[in-house]
Amino acid sequence: MITNEFTLDSYPIAEHTLELLRCIEGLGFIAGGYARYLTGFWPDLVPSDIDVFSYAGTELALYKALCKNFEKIPGPQVPATTFFKDRQFDAPIQFVHARSNKYHKTYGTAEEVISRFDFTTNMFAVELLGPTNIIRFTTGDTAAADTNSRTLRQNNVVHPMGFVMRIAKYAAKGYKVDWAVIGAAFLEWDRRPEAYQIDALTLARGGEAEDPNLVYDMQMGEPTVAERAPERSEYPVGSDQYMRGFAN
Repeated sequence: MITNEFTLDSYPIAEHTLELLRCIEGLGFIAGGYARYLTGFWPDLVPSDIDVFSYAGTELALYKALCKNFEKIPGPQVPATTFFKDRQFDAPIQFVHARSNKYHKTYGTAEEVISRFDFTTNMFAVELLGPTNIIRFTTGDTAAADTNSRTLRQNNVVHPMGFVMRIAKYAAKGYKVDWAVIGAAFLEWDRRPEAYQIDALTLARGGEAEDPNLVYDMQMGEPTVAERAPERSEYPVGSDQYMRGFAN
């Protein structure tokens, strides 16, 4: 991983982005396409949203900070909760729920989280380091080079079906796709349990999964302690009752 640090007075940050970074300071960070955009090297790669992740143990505190400073879109949302500051002008903020398994991790340090991303071109993170007003960028070793060359290189496969759909999306944008990347999706599909395969295919065809939590749990991992609150344990992931614990 590569890290670079800058002072706020030496690095131009839009006011609404700085407001978000101050809101999540000490609680989490921005990662993915919006962090890549903030580097300033690829202004043509405009992201559709802002993905925010929590550090270990800060998920509920981060959620409450976002609720206090931004408008939350109502209703159950998995695997992220959406916030807006101004729906007309700013990209939506996607607060990614903290989960982990051997395929994926959506909380922890910036390095831990982006090291599990599907593609190297998304391995960017940015965070504000407390009262020092230091902005830290963390990137994958080949993230910049692969973005420059528009080469889609596999880093990890979180969810095989989603992986294939993302390959198609990037190919449509002109990215070069190696056959090894496509092959990785099929290899990972074969490694997943049969119950996962059946439910994933059923959901893809518009049906109902046998276990409503199975595909989500296989994709996103086991809930953190914060998510495993007693008042939500008996409810399906993403239901109104399940998400109620975040509103307290």
